[in-house]
Amino acid sequence: MPRILLLDTGPLGKLTHPRTGQDAYRKLLSQIASDYEPFVPDVCGYELRRELIRADLNSSERRLDELIAQFGMVSATPEVWRLAAGLWARARKAGRPTADRQSLDGDVILAAEAMAHEAAVLTMDLGDLGSLLGPGYVVDWHGV
Repeated sequence: MPRILLLDTGPLGKLTHPRTGQDAYRKLLSQIASDYEPFVPDVCGYELRRELIRADLNSSERRLDELIAQFGMVSATPEVWRLAAGLWARARKAGRPTADRQSLDGDVILAAEAMAHEAAVLTMDLGDLGSLLGPGYVVDWHGV
């Protein structure tokens, strides 16, 4: 079982929400702290931050910065980019794309980061990430 847990954009959004973030944060820590060490993937930080900036949610953006400072950030390396390109191509060849053809496709980048770090992903999107990573590497936010 992976010891590193990458936080997908959906759970990160819950953790930064001004009204429910603290409850979500306590739930996360109490349920997974003994099994995993959480990290914020750079691609998920980017996906969430762009929406927080667009919506002028400054307190949520500050909370995101606090979570990154507390948990640390996993950044894409050249190895991650190569893995992501392969995942993207294989999903397309299999007729199971995870995003529009012209999209950067954060799911394949996140999956590649998980593969490179032998990590699991805490997500609300079990379908796409589950097909990319397989059982045991995807943790359902709703089940935590």
